[in-house]
Amino acid sequence: MRHVPTFALLITATLLAAGCGGGGDPDPAPVGVVKVVTLPSTLDAGWTLTGPADAYFEGTGDERYPGRAVGTWTIVWDEIADWERPLSQSRTLVDGDSITFTGLYVADPPPTTGSLSIDIEPDDLQARWVLKRLTGDDDRSGVGDAVLHDLPPGFFTVAWQREPGWTVPAPGQVDGLITAGETAVASVTYTVQPAWPFATVRLEAGTYTMGSAAPEPGRETDEGPRHEVTLTRPLLVATTELTNGQWDAVVRGGRVDDPTLANQPVVEVTWYQAVEFCNAMSIADGFTAAYAINGPQVAWNPDADGWRLPTEAEWEAFCRAGTEGSLSDGELSRLDTELDPVLSFFGWSAANSDNRVKPVRSLLPNPMGLYDVHGNLLEWCWDRYGVSYYTADPATDPTGPVTGSDRVLRGGSFADANQRLRCAARAYLDPGAAVGIVGLRPVRNAPTVKSGGK
Repeated sequence: MRHVPTFALLITATLLAAGCGGGGDPDPAPVGVVKVVTLPSTLDAGWTLTGPADAYFEGTGDERYPGRAVGTWTIVWDEIADWERPLSQSRTLVDGDSITFTGLYVADPPPTTGSLSIDIEPDDLQARWVLKRLTGDDDRSGVGDAVLHDLPPGFFTVAWQREPGWTVPAPGQVDGLITAGETAVASVTYTVQPAWPFATVRLEAGTYTMGSAAPEPGRETDEGPRHEVTLTRPLLVATTELTNGQWDAVVRGGRVDDPTLANQPVVEVTWYQAVEFCNAMSIADGFTAAYAINGPQVAWNPDADGWRLPTEAEWEAFCRAGTEGSLSDGELSRLDTELDPVLSFFGWSAANSDNRVKPVRSLLPNPMGLYDVHGNLLEWCWDRYGVSYYTADPATDPTGPVTGSDRVLRGGSFADANQRLRCAARAYLDPGAAVGIVGLRPVRNAPTVKSGGK
Protein backbone atom coordinates (compact mmCIF):
# COMPACT_ATOMS: atom_id res chain seq x y z
CA MET A 1 0.00 0.00 0.00
CA ARG A 2 1.32 3.34 -1.02
CA HIS A 3 1.55 5.97 1.75
CA VAL A 4 -0.45 9.21 1.15
CA PRO A 5 0.98 12.29 2.81
CA THR A 6 -1.21 13.99 5.39
CA PHE A 7 -1.36 17.35 3.56
CA ALA A 8 -2.75 15.57 0.48
CA LEU A 9 -5.64 14.13 2.53
CA LEU A 10 -6.48 17.61 3.84
CA ILE A 11 -6.61 19.03 0.32
CA THR A 12 -8.82 16.21 -0.87
CA ALA A 13 -11.28 16.69 2.04
CA THR A 14 -11.48 20.40 1.41
CA LEU A 15 -12.25 19.92 -2.25
CA LEU A 16 -14.96 17.38 -1.50
CA ALA A 17 -16.56 19.65 1.10
CA ALA A 18 -16.60 22.50 -1.41
CA GLY A 19 -18.36 20.33 -3.95
CA CYS A 20 -15.42 19.85 -6.18
CA GLY A 21 -16.55 18.96 -9.65
CA GLY A 22 -20.19 20.32 -8.92
CA GLY A 23 -19.22 24.03 -9.36
CA GLY A 24 -20.68 27.24 -7.58
CA ASP A 25 -22.02 28.08 -4.01
CA PRO A 26 -24.92 26.23 -2.41
CA ASP A 27 -28.43 27.82 -2.75
CA PRO A 28 -29.32 30.35 0.05
CA ALA A 29 -31.80 29.32 2.69
CA PRO A 30 -35.40 30.30 1.77
CA VAL A 31 -36.68 33.33 3.74
CA GLY A 32 -39.54 35.89 3.72
CA VAL A 33 -41.05 38.78 5.69
CA VAL A 34 -43.35 38.57 8.69
CA LYS A 35 -45.48 41.66 9.59
CA VAL A 36 -47.64 42.43 12.63
CA VAL A 37 -50.41 45.05 12.60
CA THR A 38 -52.58 45.92 15.65
CA LEU A 39 -55.83 47.90 15.50
CA PRO A 40 -56.72 50.39 16.75
CA SER A 41 -53.13 51.66 16.48
CA THR A 42 -53.44 53.80 19.60
CA LEU A 43 -54.10 50.75 21.74
CA ASP A 44 -50.47 49.54 21.56
CA ALA A 45 -51.55 45.92 22.16
CA GLY A 46 -48.99 43.23 23.01
CA TRP A 47 -48.47 39.85 21.34
CA THR A 48 -46.21 36.74 21.10
CA LEU A 49 -44.95 35.48 17.70
CA THR A 50 -43.41 32.00 17.17
CA GLY A 51 -42.03 30.34 14.05
CA PRO A 52 -39.66 27.72 12.56
CA ALA A 53 -36.35 26.87 14.23
CA ASP A 54 -37.69 27.96 17.65
CA ALA A 55 -38.12 31.59 16.50
CA TYR A 56 -39.74 33.62 19.30
CA PHE A 57 -40.64 37.32 19.44
CA GLU A 58 -42.59 39.46 21.91
CA GLY A 59 -43.73 42.98 21.04
CA THR A 60 -46.42 45.65 21.05
CA GLY A 61 -48.11 47.54 18.25
CA ASP A 62 -46.89 47.22 14.67
CA GLU A 63 -43.67 45.40 13.76
CA ARG A 64 -41.86 44.05 10.65
CA TYR A 65 -39.42 41.14 10.59
CA PRO A 66 -37.51 40.63 7.30
CA GLY A 67 -35.34 37.60 6.56
CA ARG A 68 -37.46 35.13 8.53
CA ALA A 69 -37.33 31.35 7.87
CA VAL A 70 -40.12 29.81 5.75
CA GLY A 71 -42.68 27.63 7.42
CA THR A 72 -45.56 28.04 9.82
CA TRP A 73 -45.74 31.14 12.04
CA THR A 74 -48.23 31.66 14.87
CA ILE A 75 -49.27 34.79 16.83
CA VAL A 76 -51.09 35.01 20.15
CA TRP A 77 -52.55 38.41 21.20
CA ASP A 78 -52.44 39.67 24.77
CA GLU A 79 -55.50 40.27 26.90
CA ILE A 80 -56.47 43.95 27.43
CA ALA A 81 -59.10 45.02 29.91
CA ASP A 82 -62.40 46.17 28.38
CA TRP A 83 -61.35 44.93 24.94
CA GLU A 84 -62.17 41.69 23.11
CA ARG A 85 -58.86 40.31 21.88
CA PRO A 86 -58.42 38.77 18.38
CA LEU A 87 -58.18 34.98 17.96
CA SER A 88 -54.75 33.36 17.65
CA GLN A 89 -53.60 33.09 14.03
CA SER A 90 -51.25 30.82 12.03
CA ARG A 91 -49.83 31.61 8.60
CA THR A 92 -47.43 29.76 6.26
CA LEU A 93 -44.49 31.79 4.96
CA VAL A 94 -43.06 30.74 1.58
CA ASP A 95 -39.76 31.71 0.00
CA GLY A 96 -39.58 35.37 -1.09
CA ASP A 97 -43.09 36.18 0.10
CA SER A 98 -44.54 37.98 3.13
CA ILE A 99 -47.34 37.30 5.60
CA THR A 100 -49.22 39.81 7.76
CA PHE A 101 -50.89 39.16 11.09
CA THR A 102 -53.65 41.72 11.73
CA GLY A 103 -55.13 41.88 15.21
CA LEU A 104 -58.36 43.90 15.52
CA TYR A 105 -59.34 44.61 19.10
CA VAL A 106 -63.01 45.43 19.67
CA ALA A 107 -64.14 47.39 22.68
CA ASP A 108 -66.24 45.31 25.03
CA PRO A 109 -68.91 46.55 25.08
CA PRO A 110 -68.70 48.57 21.81
CA PRO A 111 -68.28 52.35 22.41
CA THR A 112 -71.39 54.52 22.45
CA THR A 113 -69.59 57.86 22.80
CA GLY A 114 -66.73 59.70 21.12
CA SER A 115 -64.16 62.33 21.98
CA LEU A 116 -63.22 65.79 20.73
CA SER A 117 -59.73 67.29 20.72
CA ILE A 118 -59.63 71.11 20.75
CA ASP A 119 -56.34 72.46 19.37
CA ILE A 120 -55.55 76.19 19.55
CA GLU A 121 -52.51 77.87 18.02
CA PRO A 122 -50.36 79.46 19.40
CA ASP A 123 -50.13 76.77 22.06
CA ASP A 124 -49.77 79.18 24.96
CA LEU A 125 -52.84 81.26 24.01
CA GLN A 126 -55.58 80.56 26.53
CA ALA A 127 -58.37 81.44 24.11
CA ARG A 128 -61.94 80.82 25.16
CA TRP A 129 -64.27 78.48 23.26
CA VAL A 130 -67.84 77.21 23.44
CA LEU A 131 -68.93 73.73 22.28
CA LYS A 132 -72.52 73.52 21.06
CA ARG A 133 -74.34 70.32 20.11
CA LEU A 134 -77.08 70.30 17.49
CA THR A 135 -78.82 67.53 19.43
CA GLY A 136 -79.10 67.30 23.19
CA ASP A 137 -78.00 69.84 25.77
CA ASP A 138 -74.35 68.85 26.24
CA ASP A 139 -72.94 72.36 25.62
CA ARG A 140 -69.56 73.02 27.21
CA SER A 141 -67.04 75.85 27.41
CA GLY A 142 -63.39 76.21 28.33
CA VAL A 143 -60.05 77.86 27.57
CA GLY A 144 -57.00 76.64 25.68
CA ASP A 145 -56.31 73.13 24.38
CA ALA A 146 -58.55 70.37 25.72
CA VAL A 147 -59.74 66.81 25.09
CA LEU A 148 -63.41 66.17 25.81
CA HIS A 149 -64.51 62.59 26.37
CA ASP A 150 -67.85 60.75 26.51
CA LEU A 151 -69.57 62.92 23.91
CA PRO A 152 -72.72 61.45 22.30
CA PRO A 153 -72.47 60.96 18.53
CA GLY A 154 -73.77 63.81 16.38
CA PHE A 155 -72.89 67.13 14.82
CA PHE A 156 -71.13 69.82 16.83
CA THR A 157 -69.93 73.44 16.53
CA VAL A 158 -66.98 74.94 18.39
CA ALA A 159 -67.24 78.74 18.46
CA TRP A 160 -64.01 80.63 19.09
CA GLN A 161 -64.26 83.66 21.36
CA ARG A 162 -62.62 87.03 20.68
CA GLU A 163 -59.34 87.61 22.50
CA PRO A 164 -57.84 91.09 22.94
CA GLY A 165 -55.10 91.72 20.39
CA TRP A 166 -55.85 88.59 18.34
CA THR A 167 -57.81 87.91 15.16
CA VAL A 168 -59.61 84.60 14.68
CA PRO A 169 -60.20 83.36 11.10
CA ALA A 170 -63.73 83.75 9.75
CA PRO A 171 -66.34 82.47 10.34
CA GLY A 172 -65.09 82.11 13.91
CA GLN A 173 -66.20 78.51 14.37
CA VAL A 174 -65.52 74.90 13.36
CA ASP A 175 -68.26 72.38 12.54
CA GLY A 176 -67.80 68.61 12.74
CA LEU A 177 -69.20 65.19 13.63
CA ILE A 178 -68.68 63.10 16.76
CA THR A 179 -68.49 59.36 15.97
CA ALA A 180 -68.65 56.59 18.57
CA GLY A 181 -65.22 55.26 19.46
CA GLU A 182 -63.32 57.97 17.56
CA THR A 183 -61.73 61.33 18.34
CA ALA A 184 -62.73 64.33 16.25
CA VAL A 185 -60.51 67.42 16.04
CA ALA A 186 -61.44 71.11 16.13
CA SER A 187 -58.46 73.38 15.47
CA VAL A 188 -57.91 77.11 14.98
CA THR A 189 -54.96 79.46 14.54
CA TYR A 190 -55.23 82.97 15.99
CA THR A 191 -53.13 85.76 14.43
CA VAL A 192 -51.98 89.05 15.94
CA GLN A 193 -54.47 91.81 15.13
CA PRO A 194 -53.03 94.57 12.90
CA ALA A 195 -52.52 97.92 14.62
CA TRP A 196 -55.16 100.58 13.98
CA PRO A 197 -53.70 103.61 12.19
CA PHE A 198 -54.16 107.05 13.70
CA ALA A 199 -57.29 108.71 12.28
CA THR A 200 -59.42 111.77 13.00
CA VAL A 201 -62.91 113.16 12.46
CA ARG A 202 -63.81 116.83 12.14
CA LEU A 203 -65.77 118.81 14.74
CA GLU A 204 -67.11 122.02 13.24
CA ALA A 205 -67.17 125.27 15.16
CA GLY A 206 -70.50 126.22 16.64
CA THR A 207 -72.66 126.60 19.74
CA TYR A 208 -73.89 123.82 22.01
CA THR A 209 -75.27 123.33 25.50
CA MET A 210 -72.69 122.25 28.12
CA GLY A 211 -73.40 120.62 31.46
CA SER A 212 -76.28 118.48 32.74
CA ALA A 213 -79.87 119.44 33.42
CA ALA A 214 -81.01 119.45 37.06
CA PRO A 215 -83.35 116.44 36.66
CA GLU A 216 -80.71 114.22 34.98
CA PRO A 217 -80.26 110.99 37.00
CA GLY A 218 -76.77 110.77 38.51
CA ARG A 219 -76.06 114.47 38.10
CA GLU A 220 -73.32 116.00 40.31
CA THR A 221 -73.30 119.61 41.52
CA ASP A 222 -70.14 120.50 39.57
CA GLU A 223 -71.94 119.78 36.25
CA GLY A 224 -73.97 123.00 36.31
CA PRO A 225 -75.42 125.37 35.70
CA ARG A 226 -76.16 124.16 32.20
CA HIS A 227 -75.17 126.85 29.72
CA GLU A 228 -74.46 127.58 26.09
CA VAL A 229 -70.86 127.55 24.84
CA THR A 230 -69.55 128.74 21.49
CA LEU A 231 -66.43 127.13 19.97
CA THR A 232 -64.83 129.24 17.28
CA ARG A 233 -62.14 126.76 16.24
CA PRO A 234 -63.04 123.64 14.22
CA LEU A 235 -61.15 120.57 15.44
CA LEU A 236 -59.66 117.35 14.13
CA VAL A 237 -60.33 114.79 16.87
CA ALA A 238 -58.63 111.39 17.19
CA THR A 239 -61.22 108.68 16.58
CA THR A 240 -59.82 106.60 19.44
CA GLU A 241 -57.91 107.01 22.63
CA LEU A 242 -54.20 107.03 21.81
CA THR A 243 -52.94 103.46 21.50
CA ASN A 244 -49.62 101.87 22.41
CA GLY A 245 -48.88 101.33 18.73
CA GLN A 246 -49.62 104.96 17.87
CA TRP A 247 -47.47 106.19 20.77
CA ASP A 248 -44.53 104.04 19.67
CA ALA A 249 -44.88 105.24 16.07
CA VAL A 250 -44.06 108.76 17.31
CA VAL A 251 -41.88 108.38 20.39
CA ARG A 252 -40.50 104.89 19.66
CA GLY A 253 -40.16 104.50 23.39
CA GLY A 254 -41.54 100.97 23.60
CA ARG A 255 -44.61 101.49 25.78
CA VAL A 256 -45.18 97.72 25.52
CA ASP A 257 -43.17 94.86 24.02
CA ASP A 258 -46.16 92.59 23.34
CA PRO A 259 -47.47 93.19 19.77
CA THR A 260 -50.93 92.00 20.80
CA LEU A 261 -51.21 95.13 22.97
CA ALA A 262 -50.67 97.56 20.07
CA ASN A 263 -54.38 98.42 19.99
CA GLN A 264 -54.69 98.82 23.73
CA PRO A 265 -54.92 102.49 24.72
CA VAL A 266 -51.93 104.05 26.45
CA VAL A 267 -52.38 104.06 30.25
CA GLU A 268 -50.40 105.35 33.21
CA VAL A 269 -49.54 108.55 31.36
CA THR A 270 -49.33 111.80 33.34
CA TRP A 271 -50.77 115.08 32.10
CA TYR A 272 -47.21 116.35 31.61
CA GLN A 273 -46.31 113.31 29.52
CA ALA A 274 -49.48 113.83 27.49
CA VAL A 275 -48.62 117.40 26.52
CA GLU A 276 -45.01 116.39 25.77
CA PHE A 277 -46.30 113.65 23.48
CA CYS A 278 -48.58 116.10 21.69
CA ASN A 279 -45.58 118.32 20.95
CA ALA A 280 -43.54 115.35 19.71
CA MET A 281 -46.38 114.30 17.44
CA SER A 282 -46.70 117.85 16.09
CA ILE A 283 -42.99 117.98 15.24
CA ALA A 284 -43.14 114.52 13.61
CA ASP A 285 -46.09 115.66 11.45
CA GLY A 286 -44.56 119.02 10.56
CA PHE A 287 -46.96 121.18 12.59
CA THR A 288 -46.30 124.00 15.02
CA ALA A 289 -46.07 122.71 18.59
CA ALA A 290 -49.03 123.84 20.68
CA TYR A 291 -47.17 123.97 23.99
CA ALA A 292 -44.17 125.83 25.41
CA ILE A 293 -42.91 123.60 28.22
CA ASN A 294 -40.59 124.88 30.93
CA GLY A 295 -40.48 122.25 33.67
CA PRO A 296 -43.90 122.18 35.36
CA GLN A 297 -44.89 125.39 33.57
CA VAL A 298 -46.84 124.75 30.37
CA ALA A 299 -48.14 127.55 28.15
CA TRP A 300 -50.59 126.84 25.33
CA ASN A 301 -50.66 128.71 22.03
CA PRO A 302 -54.33 128.44 20.95
CA ASP A 303 -53.48 129.45 17.38
CA ALA A 304 -50.89 126.71 16.80
CA ASP A 305 -51.92 123.98 14.35
CA GLY A 306 -50.14 121.22 16.31
CA TRP A 307 -51.59 118.38 18.34
CA ARG A 308 -52.84 119.14 21.84
CA LEU A 309 -55.27 118.10 24.56
CA PRO A 310 -58.88 119.25 24.13
CA THR A 311 -60.38 121.83 26.44
CA GLU A 312 -63.13 120.54 28.69
CA ALA A 313 -65.72 122.35 26.59
CA GLU A 314 -64.33 120.89 23.36
CA TRP A 315 -64.32 117.41 24.89
CA GLU A 316 -67.98 117.58 25.90
CA ALA A 317 -68.91 118.97 22.49
CA PHE A 318 -67.43 116.05 20.54
CA CYS A 319 -68.67 113.55 23.11
CA ARG A 320 -72.25 114.80 22.76
CA ALA A 321 -71.97 114.98 18.96
CA GLY A 322 -75.01 117.22 18.68
CA THR A 323 -77.13 115.46 21.33
CA GLU A 324 -78.28 116.74 24.72
CA GLY A 325 -79.08 113.58 26.71
CA SER A 326 -77.09 111.87 29.44
CA LEU A 327 -75.38 109.75 26.78
CA SER A 328 -74.44 110.57 23.20
CA ASP A 329 -76.73 107.88 21.86
CA GLY A 330 -79.59 107.67 24.33
CA GLU A 331 -80.42 107.91 28.00
CA LEU A 332 -78.78 106.06 30.87
CA SER A 333 -81.19 103.90 32.87
CA ARG A 334 -78.80 102.28 35.36
CA LEU A 335 -76.37 104.34 37.44
CA ASP A 336 -74.77 101.38 39.22
CA THR A 337 -72.39 98.64 38.03
CA GLU A 338 -75.08 96.51 36.43
CA LEU A 339 -75.38 96.22 32.65
CA ASP A 340 -77.21 99.17 31.08
CA PRO A 341 -79.25 98.28 27.94
CA VAL A 342 -78.08 101.41 26.07
CA LEU A 343 -74.59 102.16 27.41
CA SER A 344 -73.36 98.56 27.03
CA PHE A 345 -73.25 98.92 23.24
CA PHE A 346 -70.69 101.75 23.20
CA GLY A 347 -69.23 102.19 26.69
CA TRP A 348 -66.87 100.07 28.81
CA SER A 349 -67.72 100.43 32.50
CA ALA A 350 -67.44 98.22 35.58
CA ALA A 351 -70.63 96.55 34.37
CA ASN A 352 -69.11 94.91 31.28
CA SER A 353 -65.32 95.30 31.28
CA ASP A 354 -64.21 92.50 33.63
CA ASN A 355 -62.26 95.31 35.31
CA ARG A 356 -59.65 95.62 32.56
CA VAL A 357 -58.91 98.08 29.78
CA LYS A 358 -60.14 97.07 26.33
CA PRO A 359 -58.66 97.45 22.84
CA VAL A 360 -59.95 100.51 21.01
CA ARG A 361 -62.80 100.07 18.52
CA SER A 362 -64.17 97.12 20.49
CA LEU A 363 -67.63 98.71 20.82
CA LEU A 364 -69.76 101.04 18.69
CA PRO A 365 -68.76 104.70 18.22
CA ASN A 366 -70.82 107.76 19.12
CA PRO A 367 -72.80 109.55 16.36
CA MET A 368 -69.70 111.50 15.37
CA GLY A 369 -67.65 108.32 14.83
CA LEU A 370 -65.59 108.57 18.04
CA TYR A 371 -64.89 105.42 20.04
CA ASP A 372 -64.77 105.13 23.83
CA VAL A 373 -65.85 108.68 24.68
CA HIS A 374 -67.97 106.81 27.21
CA GLY A 375 -65.73 104.65 29.37
CA ASN A 376 -62.66 102.50 28.83
CA LEU A 377 -60.32 105.31 29.99
CA LEU A 378 -60.64 108.74 31.53
CA GLU A 379 -59.08 111.27 29.15
CA TRP A 380 -56.88 114.24 30.04
CA CYS A 381 -58.15 117.73 29.17
CA TRP A 382 -56.23 121.01 29.12
CA ASP A 383 -58.31 122.74 31.81
CA ARG A 384 -57.59 123.12 35.48
CA TYR A 385 -60.45 121.82 37.55
CA GLY A 386 -62.86 124.16 39.34
CA VAL A 387 -65.88 122.84 41.20
CA SER A 388 -67.93 126.01 40.55
CA TYR A 389 -66.26 127.13 37.33
CA TYR A 390 -69.48 126.84 35.29
CA THR A 391 -70.87 129.86 37.17
CA ALA A 392 -68.15 132.04 35.62
CA ASP A 393 -67.38 130.04 32.49
CA PRO A 394 -66.89 132.31 29.45
CA ALA A 395 -69.45 131.74 26.72
CA THR A 396 -66.80 131.59 23.96
CA ASP A 397 -63.86 129.15 23.80
CA PRO A 398 -63.62 128.52 27.59
CA THR A 399 -60.27 127.14 28.74
CA GLY A 400 -60.89 126.54 32.45
CA PRO A 401 -59.82 128.38 35.63
CA VAL A 402 -56.55 130.30 35.58
CA THR A 403 -55.47 128.79 38.91
CA GLY A 404 -55.71 125.36 40.46
CA SER A 405 -53.51 122.32 40.93
CA ASP A 406 -55.60 119.53 39.37
CA ARG A 407 -56.40 118.95 35.72
CA VAL A 408 -59.77 117.82 34.33
CA LEU A 409 -60.49 114.25 33.24
CA ARG A 410 -63.50 113.29 31.15
CA GLY A 411 -65.33 110.19 29.91
CA GLY A 412 -65.26 107.72 32.80
CA SER A 413 -63.32 104.45 32.80
CA PHE A 414 -63.68 100.69 32.70
CA ALA A 415 -63.51 100.67 36.51
CA ASP A 416 -66.32 103.21 37.03
CA ALA A 417 -70.03 102.83 37.66
CA ASN A 418 -72.26 103.73 34.71
CA GLN A 419 -73.06 107.11 36.28
CA ARG A 420 -69.48 108.31 35.72
CA LEU A 421 -69.68 107.66 31.95
CA ARG A 422 -72.34 110.32 31.25
CA CYS A 423 -71.52 113.13 28.81
CA ALA A 424 -71.44 115.79 31.56
CA ALA A 425 -69.61 113.77 34.25
CA ARG A 426 -66.40 115.45 35.43
CA ALA A 427 -63.32 114.17 37.24
CA TYR A 428 -59.90 115.57 38.11
CA LEU A 429 -56.40 114.42 39.03
CA ASP A 430 -52.97 115.75 39.92
CA PRO A 431 -51.18 116.32 36.57
CA GLY A 432 -48.14 114.41 37.80
CA ALA A 433 -50.12 111.26 38.58
CA ALA A 434 -50.01 108.21 36.31
CA VAL A 435 -52.78 105.67 36.86
CA GLY A 436 -54.10 102.68 34.94
CA ILE A 437 -57.50 104.18 34.12
CA VAL A 438 -56.27 107.40 32.46
CA GLY A 439 -55.22 108.03 28.85
CA LEU A 440 -55.48 110.74 26.21
CA ARG A 441 -57.17 111.64 22.92
CA PRO A 442 -55.18 114.20 20.85
CA VAL A 443 -56.90 116.98 18.88
CA ARG A 444 -55.66 119.88 16.79
CA ASN A 445 -57.11 122.98 15.18
CA ALA A 446 -58.60 122.00 11.82
CA PRO A 447 -57.81 123.93 8.65
CA THR A 448 -60.56 126.38 7.81
CA VAL A 449 -62.72 125.20 4.94
CA LYS A 450 -63.17 128.04 2.47
CA SER A 451 -66.36 128.36 0.49
CA GLY A 452 -66.59 128.86 -3.24
CA GLY A 453 -63.36 126.97 -3.84
CA LYS A 454 -61.28 129.88 -2.52
